[in-house]
Amino acid sequence: MATTQERQEALRNHLGHLSRSIQEQEDARGERERRLAAHVVKRDELGKQQTDNGAAFAAAAAEFNRLAEALAKINGERDKLRNDTEASRQEARVLGNRQRGVDQERQAAELKASEAKIRLEALNQRILDDYQLDLGEAFTNYQRPENLDWPALRVELGEIEKELSAIGPVTSPPSASSTRSRRARSSSTRTSRISPAPPRS
Repeated sequence: MATTQERQEALRNHLGHLSRSIQEQEDARGERERRLAAHVVKRDELGKQQTDNGAAFAAAAAEFNRLAEALAKINGERDKLRNDTEASRQEARVLGNRQRGVDQERQAAELKASEAKIRLEALNQRILDDYQLDLGEAFTNYQRPENLDWPALRVELGEIEKELSAIGPVTSPPSASSTRSRRARSSSTRTSRISPAPPRS
């Protein structure tokens, strides 16, 4: 059997072992507590970072939505400008066609006015040659009579227009010298026809 001293020694060894185990457990618990505290700090940091990230994501999402709305508005304005430009282009084509039509009508009117001017000059020259009447001077010295019969005047003007239409277009008015030479030839022809023949010898 073990002696008392041996038992005491065994107890001391067992107590030493328990003390070391307890110390090791306390050391391990302290390490666990330190690690747990570090994890708590890390968790708090991660939580704060997550909160910051959430706020940043919310701000970025709001900015993205704002930019998307601005882009949609810009696209709408671009489409409107494109439609307005196309409408303006079509209107410009219509106005161009209308302008060309107006130019053609103006050219036709100018041509008719030129023809009317030529016909009027020819008629003035013809009246001057036949009746020794200058229409320009007559128009300057004309005084409208009182109690003018307008219906009769309209009828007379209609007849004159018919006569002018019957005359037809005139390319160039005859000159006074050609008219005088034509009259001289006509007068000499009539004289030769009227004069008796000379007696034969």
